[in-house]
Amino acid sequence: MKTHLLALLSLFCIGTASAQTPRDERIARAVERMDDGDYDEAARLLESVLAADPKNFLANYETGYLLYMQERYEEAVEVLRRIKRKDYPPLYQLLGNAYDMAGDRKRAVKTYEKGLRENPDAGRLYLELGNIAYAERQYDRALACYRRGATVDPAHPSNYRSLALLYAISTEPVWTLVWGELFMNLERGSGRTSAMSETLAQTYRDNIRIEGDTAVRMTFSRNGRVAREGLRLRIPFGTAVFEVAARAALTADGIPDSLTLDVLSDMREQFVDRYFEKYDRMLFDDDAARPLMDYQRQVKEAGMMRPYNYWVLSQGFPDEFRQWRDEHAVQWQDFIAWFAAHPMSVPDPAAGRRNP
Repeated sequence: MKTHLLALLSLFCIGTASAQTPRDERIARAVERMDDGDYDEAARLLESVLAADPKNFLANYETGYLLYMQERYEEAVEVLRRIKRKDYPPLYQLLGNAYDMAGDRKRAVKTYEKGLRENPDAGRLYLELGNIAYAERQYDRALACYRRGATVDPAHPSNYRSLALLYAISTEPVWTLVWGELFMNLERGSGRTSAMSETLAQTYRDNIRIEGDTAVRMTFSRNGRVAREGLRLRIPFGTAVFEVAARAALTADGIPDSLTLDVLSDMREQFVDRYFEKYDRMLFDDDAARPLMDYQRQVKEAGMMRPYNYWVLSQGFPDEFRQWRDEHAVQWQDFIAWFAAHPMSVPDPAAGRRNP
């Protein structure tokens, strides 16, 4: 289990904070102690609830979580197997993870699959199936699981992150840029967001080669296959759209000496213009980039593209970012206020490819 979800669980199991019972409050205190690493006190609080109410779902679930955190995986399995709640995917996730860590990967997979039969839109369970496939080097299966998870549960950011990281070791890192930036917009301000910022910056560095003052080479995609759909063609987004438009944007004012944050910000801003002038109405082999491009256009129309670009790539160019932020403090604060008030609408790949 990668994330503690008691707060969300409490919202729909218990209701408002004013309606909480003393038992609920003890469970909440146990979670606080657990998060602080005070496992003994957390256990004491949970045991006091279970002594009076042995079937309390929250107390049993958090007890299983506590045992998992203590790496007592077989004991966690025993606790979690006894509690039943078909409509709560995190229970299947935690139980499956406990099975896996206890060495029973087959049972873990069966648990995730059972959870999906009961909750077919549980993106977190596709995430875990993808993680197992990845661990077993079944990368195509992992990709399919993560993508399915993003499709059925577009508000769950972890599948976006996993897609970005998987594409980073593939021949199609263009999709690292897409899924990674989508992830950053869905999970703003976390440690994982900062790490993804660094990954995106490195992806640009790894796949753009400035060859003297005569040429720029890009290696974001190897897919050059054009597919036919009726009388129309679906063009490969990576090679026929992204690389073409990005190269033109990067060299619009001549070939730069190096890839600085300022240079990449200019490239990204001009890329938006070129995309909507020429490519938005075309059919692509994969439409995952459309929600991101729509949001980037919204950012640009608000006059926030430069600070947004600096935020996206900040961790890859920390010194340049800090200097720019300090020199443009008012602009940065205006962006932060706008950004907080204008989150990205949850992208919905489930809508399928649109036909311009």
